[in-house]
Amino acid sequence: MHWFFIAIISPLLSSVIHHVDKYLLSKFSREHSLGSLILFSSLFPVLALPFFFLMQKDIFSISSTNISVLIGAGILSALSLLFYFYALEEEETSLIVPLFQLTPIFGYFLGIIVLNEILEPNKIFGSLIVILGATILSFEIE
Repeated sequence: MHWFFIAIISPLLSSVIHHVDKYLLSKFSREHSLGSLILFSSLFPVLALPFFFLMQKDIFSISSTNISVLIGAGILSALSLLFYFYALEEEETSLIVPLFQLTPIFGYFLGIIVLNEILEPNKIFGSLIVILGATILSFEIE
């Protein structure tokens, strides 16, 4: 039964992070710009670099192509944070966060289009369930 508690750690920490984001947004977005939250959120992984360096000494010896790809990924990540914070300003956390479960679906569609992948039936069924859940959540039922 200990596996249950291990499995629940990730969703628990994720929900705590999303609610802290909502709190910070409601507390500080009126006095400061949204850019400061995006800056702190996107630069926070820099704190993990010393730990990565301790595990792998040649972590910084990468090619310029890989550096440009990593910079592009960082820019896209910061842009996604911007949209995330705008969505959190408008709606409740309980509505916004489940819509992020659509991220793997976009990965599946890009895999089909770009890589000509063929999805297994259980992955297609799971994708349809996630899309249906996100659609149901997006309706405002009063």
